[in-house]
Amino acid sequence: QVSKDVTENIILAGGFDSILPSQLNRRDLLLQLSDLEHNLGVISNQLILDVSTTPENVSSGLPDFTKSENIINELQVLGLDASSHLVNSYIPFFKDLGVTPAKSLVSLTGGREVLVAGVKVTTQTPPVRSGKRVIFLTIDDPTGPSDAAFFEDVQSHYASTVYDSVLLLVRGILRRTGPRGVSVRATGCWDLGEMFTLYQQKGISEVRKVIELSPGQKSNPYRAKAGGMSVGRRTLLTSKSEMIEL
Repeated sequence: QVSKDVTENIILAGGFDSILPSQLNRRDLLLQLSDLEHNLGVISNQLILDVSTTPENVSSGLPDFTKSENIINELQVLGLDASSHLVNSYIPFFKDLGVTPAKSLVSLTGGREVLVAGVKVTTQTPPVRSGKRVIFLTIDDPTGPSDAAFFEDVQSHYASTVYDSVLLLVRGILRRTGPRGVSVRATGCWDLGEMFTLYQQKGISEVRKVIELSPGQKSNPYRAKAGGMSVGRRTLLTSKSEMIEL
């Protein structure tokens, strides 16, 4: 016996997709489920959905969920994005902006300024020896996770974005912590959805302008102070990085 709530979650997670007639979609099944509950009530706490190909089983005409809506539903029901990564739709934007995929960070030298982006996985503020508050952030893109640390010198500008946004674009300085260990000392952070909207409306140049003019650029402990590079010169990765589309 399956309850209505469980059946609804199975529909939202795509559990019936493989046996659905071509003329039906997930919204159609949700409508059927609602009709069954209204017409039959709860009979032994069990409901029967008709996913047969009989002529009377026609589409309601409702549009199916979008890819983004399906991913959000999967995250809510399953706790994971089963059909596609949540940021896959942003990949063309990442390439134009020069966002570095998480898997590629390990191949870069320390001290470079990088842009990373993805869905927020965790934020932590554990006690540190210095007594200063540090926000540790982990975000995930289709190639894997990346870690960033927000020290006190940038928190006043970006802490609210880190905590309030689910999808994030992070600027920072790459730190090597071992042969395969890397992290990012964050110097900036933006809501990915807002930056993507700006990209769609005004183009990549306006997005770059926001990033360039935002506070935090001076927080680079790796900047050269001699030897031909002036203080404050930055190395920004702007080459188009590959991003695996799953």
